Amino acid sequence: MGTEAYKILGFSEHLYHYTSIDAVCGGIITKEGLVFRLTHYAYLNDTKEYDLGREVFSNRLKGAEKEYLEYVKSKPSYILSLSQKQDFLPMWGMYGKNGSGLMLGLSTDDLFNFVGTGLDECKYCNDNLIFDNDEDEAHITACIATYEKIKAKKIYDDVATYHLRRKLDELIPFIKSNYFAYEKEVRLAIKANKNDNISYRSIGNIIVPYITIILPKNILRKIMIGPTLDAKRVEQSLKLYLDDMGYEDVSIEVSHAPYRG
Repeated sequence: MGTEAYKILGFSEHLYHYTSIDAVCGGIITKEGLVFRLTHYAYLNDTKEYDLGREVFSNRLKGAEKEYLEYVKSKPSYILSLSQKQDFLPMWGMYGKNGSGLMLGLSTDDLFNFVGTGLDECKYCNDNLIFDNDEDEAHITACIATYEKIKAKKIYDDVATYHLRRKLDELIPFIKSNYFAYEKEVRLAIKANKNDNISYRSIGNIIVPYITIILPKNILRKIMIGPTLDAKRVEQSLKLYLDDMGYEDVSIEVSHAPYRG
């Protein structure tokens, strides 16, 4: 899409990943590139992941097409969550170790140009399956209308099925409860199956499946130090680490949030 793709996509110029210092030093920022773990959708913190998206379509589809929703469930997505909110106190609290973590600022253009597909804004709806944004509702309605129009021409059943399944794959991973709308999430969703290189880690008392993606170093543009950290000492050690890992051009900023933790 070229330069300033973020303007065409309607995203912010940078996308932000709030995380801990341990995660950054222990694996994300490496000499090989940015190593991110994409988590299986069923193990994210939104208990309605995928179920809400399936409900949205189930509520709008008329009949046997609902069986296609099980097809989507059989091909799970692995998710990298990013935000368009910079230095945002609720994000520090939820994902940035209550202010003692770091915020990574990624170039939206460079990220999009590298991954190509699977990067999109989340679409938020309430418990009554009504979208916050009228454009999102119109998009879902148009997808189903196109499917029904194709299916009405009996000789194109296979084409209709392909269209619907493709749209379910594209949209369901990005439908979330509007309780999370404040996050302004943009996520990278990648399909994987049993034959792919799936790894596992323990979080609490749960074994969580994930896949790994390595992004080019130039995608990382800046790092912000959380509001409850000793900014001067952290900045000094962080700069040493970045230089050693080959990220000399990454800027370091300090949160302006007036928060003690």
